[in-house]
Amino acid sequence: MLESILRKSSFKDVLIIFIASLAIIGIWRGVWNLLDAYLLKGSFLGSQIVSIVAGVWILALLSRYK
Repeated sequence: MLESILRKSSFKDVLIIFIASLAIIGIWRGVWNLLDAYLLKGSFLGSQIVSIVAGVWILALLSRYK
């Protein structure tokens, strides 16, 4: 299946997917850096724990509205 998709894709399609992937990664890198800088400034570990808990809570909340 993957081979048939790749045969039908042009170089332009692959380039657009690659650029979009880099953009998404860049956005998330910026979000994580902002969270590290402003969320519990003095505690890197605390910031990570709060981020994980908040993320899990949001996913659990969203899963109720599928």
